Amino acid sequence: QEADLPPLATFSTRPDGAMALHDWFSELGYATGSQMPGLFQPPAGADLLFILEPTSLFTDEEWQQLDDWVSQGGTLVLVTSTLSALPTLAHYELELRFLTDEDTVPVRADERLASPPLNELHHTAAAQYLVWERQDVTPLLWAGDKPVMVTFPQGTGRVVASLLTYPLTNAGLKEAGNPDLALNLASLAPAGGTIWFDEWHHGLRETAAVQGPGQWLRYTPAGQALLYAAAIIFLGLALRGRRFGRPVPLRRELLRRTPLEHITAIANLNRRAGHRQAVQTHYHQQLKRELGRRYRLDSALPDEEFVQRLTAFNPQRDYNTLAGLLARLQDPNLSENQLIQLAQAVHDQLHERQNGT
Repeated sequence: QEADLPPLATFSTRPDGAMALHDWFSELGYATGSQMPGLFQPPAGADLLFILEPTSLFTDEEWQQLDDWVSQGGTLVLVTSTLSALPTLAHYELELRFLTDEDTVPVRADERLASPPLNELHHTAAAQYLVWERQDVTPLLWAGDKPVMVTFPQGTGRVVASLLTYPLTNAGLKEAGNPDLALNLASLAPAGGTIWFDEWHHGLRETAAVQGPGQWLRYTPAGQALLYAAAIIFLGLALRGRRFGRPVPLRRELLRRTPLEHITAIANLNRRAGHRQAVQTHYHQQLKRELGRRYRLDSALPDEEFVQRLTAFNPQRDYNTLAGLLARLQDPNLSENQLIQLAQAVHDQLHERQNGT
C-alpha cells in the first residue's frame, strides 16, 4: 500500500518519496539502479551510492561491505534526519543535535557546492545539526552557524552526510534551489556514471539469490529457525550437564607413573591420615609374606628366625640387609623421609625375588 511506503524510497510516488530523483538522474544520462541480491553489497561498478533515510539498522557485515566499497574509491551520500539514524551517524563518529530555534532557518551553501552554484535554500527547514570530534570533516551546508551537511574522506573514497531530507523528496524537488542541491550531489559521480540507491534498508530484498548453506542458514527464515532450534538444544543439554561425547583424558594422565611416584603418593596420603605405624606394619608383613611364599615359610615367625631359614634356602639373599630392613620397619620413631626410603627398599627386595634371586 502507498501509505506504508518508507520515506525517500525510489519506488514511492508519495510527496516524501524519491522516485522523481531516481528518474531525473536517469534522464540526465546516469545509469541508475536500486535492486540488490539476497545480501546487502554495494555494486562494484557503482560510482555514487545514495542511502536515503534508512528504516532498518546496518549489521556488522553490512557495515564492512559498505566501508570496503567506500575505501576503494566509492562515494556515499547518507541522508537522514530521524532519531533512528543515530547509530548510523555514530558509525562515522557524527552526532545529531537539535536547533533551539524552531523557526525556518535559511540554509547557506559552502562555495564547494558549485555544480551548479548554490547560495541559499529558502524552502528548506532545518531542525537539527551535526557535531563531531574527528579532524577531517568539511561542512558543506549551514543552518545559520550550524552545519547540516558535511563531507570527509574514507580511504580513497568519500562520505557525504546530510540532515536535509526534504530537498530530495518528490515534493521538495519542485521548490527553487533544491534541484540545484541534487545536481551538486549527482556531480560527485562522473558524467554517465552509475548512481545506485540503497533500497535494501527500505525492506526491498531479493531472498532468492541467497547462495550456499551458510547464507541460507543466516538469511532465510527456515535457516534461522534451524539455528534457533540448535541453540535451544545445545543450551538444554548444557544446563542438564549431559556430556557430548566420551571424556578425553589429559596427556599427563596417560603417562605411567614410576614406582617411586606411587610410593611417594601412598606415603603422603597415609601421613595426612596419621597411619605411619600401620604403614610400617603393612610393609613389614608384606615383605616377609612375599619372600617366604616360595619356600613355604610362615610370615609369623620372629624376624631373626625367618631370615635364617630364608637365607638357608637361598644363600644369595643378603642376611644382614634383610634383617636390618625388617628391624627398621619396626622402629616407632621413623621420619617421613625414612619411611619413604624403607618403602623403596621393600620394593627393591620384592623386585629381586621376582627376578628369581
